[in-house]
Amino acid sequence: MIKLKKLLFLFTGVLLTMTCTINKKTDKKSDPWSLELEKGGCLDVCQAFTITITSNGKFKYNGKFKVKHLGLKTGTLNSEEQIKINRLLNSINWQDIKSGYGSNANSLQLKVLEYSAKTIKKKVSYSGSEPQQIKNLEHYIDTMINKDEL
Repeated sequence: MIKLKKLLFLFTGVLLTMTCTINKKTDKKSDPWSLELEKGGCLDVCQAFTITITSNGKFKYNGKFKVKHLGLKTGTLNSEEQIKINRLLNSINWQDIKSGYGSNANSLQLKVLEYSAKTIKKKVSYSGSEPQQIKNLEHYIDTMINKDEL
């Protein structure tokens, strides 16, 4: 009987230790961040909008030109969108990202991406030759704002 109690006590201790470790890993991922993508119009042919997304999934969108949703809109991303945005953000090595890519030619669309987290703040202006990870993030955001329900 005493052996069984000791074994049960040991098992409970191991289980509690594992639970604490899992919670620490989860807490690390929940560091707050915010992301803003602004796309300017170009010769009246490009979409123009601004969207701000925060780590809790809240977004604020302002569609300005040639977009499916014109005007202000706020809401919360669904869990699948939040997971995808987090994966895309985590794929970017923000320390290696330059502050500008491409040229400032008038015919190209200027895009500004601002990322702010606990350990880094980065503002990137680009109109071409940006890293693939930024292209992937922008493409996913474009897909989200072009849905019927934003």
